[in-house]
Amino acid sequence: MKILLACLMLVFSLSVNADSAGYDFKKGHWQIEAKTMNPDQSHSKGTGYGYVYQNQVGLVQDNLCIDMEGVPDVIGTTLRSYDENANQWNVRWLAYGASSGIGAGVASEVDGVVVESFAGEDGYGSFIDEMKFTIHSEDHYVANLSRTYPGGNITIDCIWCYEAKRSKANTDSKCELIK
Repeated sequence: MKILLACLMLVFSLSVNADSAGYDFKKGHWQIEAKTMNPDQSHSKGTGYGYVYQNQVGLVQDNLCIDMEGVPDVIGTTLRSYDENANQWNVRWLAYGASSGIGAGVASEVDGVVVESFAGEDGYGSFIDEMKFTIHSEDHYVANLSRTYPGGNITIDCIWCYEAKRSKANTDSKCELIK
């Protein structure tokens, strides 16, 4: 565990005084209804839980455990650190059991909406993924990940999206990340 925390500090080059205000709305326990896009552009649904807190080294840690229907479950952690010099958040997804993170990106607030951006490339070309968190109340928010291919000017909505409603701590969860 100590080695993991040391590696996280190195990966993020974070300030010890990380400002977590941008993600305060996410802190706590959540019940989640999710959808993920399949290759044929249909959606698979899932339900599960999330738990968000500021961990020992100052990162905002967002643990997810979603039981998906017909596709692999979504179990892992998003780590977020604030870079005061760049005035932005650094974001990285770590799937449970993976040896390294994927999906390194940055985030900022745009017109009251937190937007995380990730650049990538696949068989169709370069793209930008944007995860937008729309806050409806202190007990409810919606997350929507869309993908845009700038060259072809094509946007695909809800490749991963979910609705989160605040809940009590879930001590019955089979997922150790959520307790």
